[in-house]
Amino acid sequence: MDDSREGERLEKKVNAEGFVDKYLKKHLDNICDGNVLEAGCGPGMFLEVLGNNYTNHKITGIDISRQRIEQANTKLSTLNNADAIQADIYKLPFPDNYFDFIYKR
Repeated sequence: MDDSREGERLEKKVNAEGFVDKYLKKHLDNICDGNVLEAGCGPGMFLEVLGNNYTNHKITGIDISRQRIEQANTKLSTLNNADAIQADIYKLPFPDNYFDFIYKR
């Protein structure tokens, strides 16, 4: 069973802005109007940063946990370019070559 406090623990553990600046910015700045996938998005901290900073991209997160997806979509409710869905990385509900950039932390 998924502990409802896990999302809060994950948020306190990471610096989403720093991660995006250090590891993702150099790649995303070179993509125009791209589709981006975060595998294992947890409660959506990185999706929120990406959605706010890359408004020309469509940001999608997947996670196996229903509770993490609910937390992520609550966090993303004001963004029109980011969302999270419950999915398995080995059974993605997207066509081949749909994403321009995929990352997993």
